[in-house]
Amino acid sequence: MYRKLLSASFLIAASACSAGKATPVDSTTAAAPAASMSAGSSSDSTAIDAIRVAWLAAANLKDADVIAALYEDDAVFISADAPPATGKAEILGTMKGMIPVSRILSIDPTTVVSSGDIGYEFGTFTDQALQGNPTQAKTMGYFLVTARKQADGSWKITKHVS
Repeated sequence: MYRKLLSASFLIAASACSAGKATPVDSTTAAAPAASMSAGSSSDSTAIDAIRVAWLAAANLKDADVIAALYEDDAVFISADAPPATGKAEILGTMKGMIPVSRILSIDPTTVVSSGDIGYEFGTFTDQALQGNPTQAKTMGYFLVTARKQADGSWKITKHVS
């Protein structure tokens, strides 16, 4: 099992690294990925997209509890702005510190892939600091989210790097 997950993680990372350069869209809603960049079951890809849409909606409402509910119990969130958060409780704490001081301007996926019960989404994001001078504090970056299909058919985030 460990070897299978390790192989899947390597393939996900390799695929993400080989993705083409994204063209960010300046929007306040989560954009849908280009159809040509999706792979796997369309219903699974749609479910993975729904995680991003729910994440963005909760972030705009400053609702860290809803965001944390999108993660598996042992998920990991890694951001340049905070130490790695492991587990839902740490992710909740990190989100409570991060989302009140920033506004997500866009989350633009370029790739959504699913295979069996594992999937990932890769793309770009733009956020803006709400403290200090917000016009000078825009950040553009990349994100990679891995997700796993749960026993009930829903998907939850396992790893999130942005």
